[in-house]
Amino acid sequence: MYCHNCGEPNPDGSKFCSNCGTSFDFSQEPKEESKRIEYQLPPAQNVNYQKNTSSYNKTESSGFDSVALGLSIFGLFCCLPSSIAGLIMAIIAKVNGNNSTKVTVALILGILGTVIGLIFTIHSYSTGIYNQ
Repeated sequence: MYCHNCGEPNPDGSKFCSNCGTSFDFSQEPKEESKRIEYQLPPAQNVNYQKNTSSYNKTESSGFDSVALGLSIFGLFCCLPSSIAGLIMAIIAKVNGNNSTKVTVALILGILGTVIGLIFTIHSYSTGIYNQ
């Protein structure tokens, strides 16, 4: 038999849909020949259900995470603005509740790249390297 609510196939004689839990008991009156009351609990719903409150899935990496990580890595080895951009993107992802590994690594590398970039910039200006 098929569920009238979600269309999922179910074994004949089921009391509830195995997919959505909809009851299959359409009778208005109990049958006279059956004196015994049978109970069948509805199937357990998906335990891993997570309410998605933002525009991306919080449990899996998205393109936003990859861009933040790429900018942080690039900024660590190359330029200060890239580190700052990667750091800002990682902070935004963390504030939105994304706790993926990519975001955490991007946050750490963004902080390191920003600090190292600022140290080199201050050192270069103070020694006069940029004035030559």
